[in-house]
Amino acid sequence: MWSLERDKYLENRLLVEESLYTVANGYVGIRGCFEEGYGTEAVRSIRGSYINGLYDRIPLSHAESAYGFPQVVDKQPRIIDTQTCEIYLDGEQVSLSSGQYSNYSRILDYKRGVYTRSYDYSLKSGKIAHIEFRRLASLKFRNNFIYKISVVYDGQIKLVSVIDAEIENYADGNDPRVGKAHAKLMNCKSFNMKGTRVTCLMETSSTKLEQATVVDYHGDCRFKHSLSHNRVGNKVITYFEGKNSLVLDKVCTFTDQLRYSNALASALSLADAVKGI
Repeated sequence: MWSLERDKYLENRLLVEESLYTVANGYVGIRGCFEEGYGTEAVRSIRGSYINGLYDRIPLSHAESAYGFPQVVDKQPRIIDTQTCEIYLDGEQVSLSSGQYSNYSRILDYKRGVYTRSYDYSLKSGKIAHIEFRRLASLKFRNNFIYKISVVYDGQIKLVSVIDAEIENYADGNDPRVGKAHAKLMNCKSFNMKGTRVTCLMETSSTKLEQATVVDYHGDCRFKHSLSHNRVGNKVITYFEGKNSLVLDKVCTFTDQLRYSNALASALSLADAVKGI
C-alpha cells in the first residue's frame, strides 16, 4: 500500500486522521489538520507542528519524592502554527461542517511524499468552487515545508493565512498522557513582515533555545489581485484576494539553535537558497 486514501468526511474521525495524515521528513513534522478549520466546536483540533530533537526542560512533580527521583523532564514543544488558511468566496466562509460539499478526497502518497485534499464546495447562491490543498515536507531541503492552496471559483476569492506564534501544547487534566501543566513552552521574541515574507523568532521558555521560521508567500492569479499583511498580537494575518482562480504557495523554512548557532540568520539564508526552485 503506497497511499492512504479517504473519500468521506467523517467528523468523528478527524482527530485520528490528524495523526494519520501527518507530513514529516525527519526534521519537521506537521499534523494533518484542515487549513480552513473544521467549523465546529465538537472537534478539538491539535494543531501541532514539531521539530525533531527540540525540547524544553520542565520541573517534574512527585506525590512523594525520594533519592534518585528525577526533578526535571524534557518536553517537546509545539512550534509556530503555519497551517491556517481560511477561504471566503463572495464573502461566504468555506466550512465542511456545513455539509455543502461533494467529491471529497484526501490522499497521502507515500511514494511521492505529497499530501492532497480536495472537494467541490456549494455556496448558498448555488455557485460551486473547486478547492485543493497540497503539502510537502522536502527530503532534499529538510528545513522546508510547503503548502499549496488552489481555488477555482466564478467570483471573488479571499484567502486569509494566519501565522500563529501564540501557541501552547495540548493539555487535558483528565488525560494522564499529557496532563494540564506546562502547556506554554514557547515564547515569541520577534515578528517581521516585508514584501511577501514573514519572519518569526521564538524561544523555549526554560532552556532559551531559539527557533526561527521564515514564510515566503507566492500568489498566482490571472486577474487583478492583492497580498497584504496585518499583525494582531502574536499573529500575522496575510490576505490574498483576487477572482476566478487563485493559487497560494506558502514556503516555510524552519531552523533551531541546537543545529544552528544563529537560528534566524540561518533560516533567512536557507529561505533565500530555495527561492525560485
